Amino acid sequence: MLGGIADGAGKILTIDDLVEALDMRKRSQSNVPKVDIFHFSGKRVSDWLDLVEQALVGLSDADKFQRILKYVLHGHHQEVKKVVNATNGSWARFKDGIQRKYRLDDDLLTTADLEAMNRDDFTTVGAFVQEFKKKAKKIPGTSEEAQCAIFLGLLTASEASELTSHGGGSAKLTWATIDKGVEEGSLNQVE
Repeated sequence: MLGGIADGAGKILTIDDLVEALDMRKRSQSNVPKVDIFHFSGKRVSDWLDLVEQALVGLSDADKFQRILKYVLHGHHQEVKKVVNATNGSWARFKDGIQRKYRLDDDLLTTADLEAMNRDDFTTVGAFVQEFKKKAKKIPGTSEEAQCAIFLGLLTASEASELTSHGGGSAKLTWATIDKGVEEGSLNQVE
C-alpha cells in the first residue's frame, strides 16, 4: 500500500490529504494577529501588560501563567515568578501585583497630564474614554471618582450629562456608569 495509509474507518489517507491538513493548520494560525511585544525588564509595566494581554487573549489563566516568562528578560524571572506564586492562579491579581511592584519604574503621570487631554483629538467619546482610562492608570493614588470627575470636566456640559444619566441614580461617579453611558448613549458616533 504505497499510495496511502488507512485510518480506523477504512478510508485511505494519502500524502495529499496530509499536505492539505498541514496547509489548513498554517492558514488558521496565520489568522491570529501578531503582537509586537518587548521583553519585560522592569520598565514600562503598563505598556508591557497591555501587549501581553493582547498576545495571550483567549487563553485560560493557567495557560497565561505557563507562557508569561517567554515575555520576561531572564534577569527578572525570579521576581516575576514570586508575583505569579503570590496570585493563587488569578490573572487579575497578577496584573495588580506586577503593577504594584514595578509601577515606580513606569512612566508616571500627574492629574495635570489628564487635565491637558483634549476631547477634540478623538473621533468618538468611546475612544477618548479608553485613552483617558489608560493614562489614569499611570497616576498612583487617584481615586476612581476623582478620575471620572476630571474626565467629565473635559467634556461639554451636555456630553457629561448624557454619559452620567445612565447611572441609575447612583450618587458616586464610576467608570462603569460612564462606560454604560457610552454604550447606551448617542455620543459614540463618529463626528
